[in-house]
Amino acid sequence: MPRKQLAMTRVRSRRSLSRLSFCLALLLFLPRVPPVHAQVWTLGPDPILSIGGLSEDPDYILSEVVGGLRLNDGSIVLADRFTNGLRVYDSDGVFIGDIGGSGEGPGEYEHIRGLDRCAGAPVVAFDLHWDMKRYDENLQLLDERSSLLPGIGGTPYSFDCGPSGHWFATGWGNRGAHFQAGYFVATAPVVLGMGDSILVDFGERLSSERIGTARDDGTPTGSGPHPFGRRTSLAIGPNRVYMGDGGDFRIERFDLRGDSLPWVEWDGPDLEITKEHLDIYGSVRLETVSSAQKPALRRWLKALSEVERFPAYDALRVDPVGNLWVRYFRKPGEADSRWVVLNEAGNLIGGITLPRSTKLLDIGSDFLLVVGKDDLDVESVHLFRLDRSGTGR
Repeated sequence: MPRKQLAMTRVRSRRSLSRLSFCLALLLFLPRVPPVHAQVWTLGPDPILSIGGLSEDPDYILSEVVGGLRLNDGSIVLADRFTNGLRVYDSDGVFIGDIGGSGEGPGEYEHIRGLDRCAGAPVVAFDLHWDMKRYDENLQLLDERSSLLPGIGGTPYSFDCGPSGHWFATGWGNRGAHFQAGYFVATAPVVLGMGDSILVDFGERLSSERIGTARDDGTPTGSGPHPFGRRTSLAIGPNRVYMGDGGDFRIERFDLRGDSLPWVEWDGPDLEITKEHLDIYGSVRLETVSSAQKPALRRWLKALSEVERFPAYDALRVDPVGNLWVRYFRKPGEADSRWVVLNEAGNLIGGITLPRSTKLLDIGSDFLLVVGKDDLDVESVHLFRLDRSGTGR
């Protein structure tokens, strides 16, 4: 039997293993207070194609997929940490080849972290510190670009780049200030630029809310993001730049010159952090560590109460037609990840809910590419048809 036919047989058999449970978990919803013209978008009942799932073939074993794109010819490119590079599949889900891998040479990765379409290239892969590798439509490496950007004091903490070459970034701030015990707020400059030039410096903004760790004698050892803390999220579309820290359901908007536009505001769910939320989160975390680690974790958990409200959202994306996708922060005990969508005029036009273990990879005019896990924590990537007409329900 030819290789492609064999591979297709494997793809179809793998789809049946996890498709049913995965599809049943995809639920649609409207924003809580939608405008008059809000529409309900729907997904097709079954994936157009699926890649991964249970398999003995290493070409179809996925682990820590951190990015994915569907190209114009229908092929799928995945950023996969199992291979620390790109995995390429044709429009039927059949494996074509790997690109990159671990190393320090041209086209190799230290720790691949994502994919995007930006900086004038159909495929851009990001390495550990947001260093870029730009590829053409045939996935030939065009060039590599450093993430040492002007105006932010080093490598980015949050970063996005646009199709016309603009970039939007916030830095880490004072790294020395990150060595303190307990809860604190890290701030850093936010800058809009193009190439090596700064277009707008928005000044010092919140970078992230953090919790510092310390040894038993009180000596600070570092810090990490507060699990319920705010952070500045950034996104660039064809005509707009978006920024927000999740303090409420409001997002700042600018044009590509950095000139301010009316803010986007809407009503959303209650953000109060309750004792129940803290108990759920703490019990789950304590189950994951050894008895020897529990005392240190309990000390760390006490710092969580310093934050009284959840962030309203924790991620921003812009689709090809310029709509802004906003991911609501998922609270402890909530099973699903919810997205709402606003058009360039700032109106809520729809929303979608994805299962807890599912990550949105790529948004097209008529499709969504997602990665999810089954009950055995086995990863698979699914391409679904997206109906934006509002007539599919």
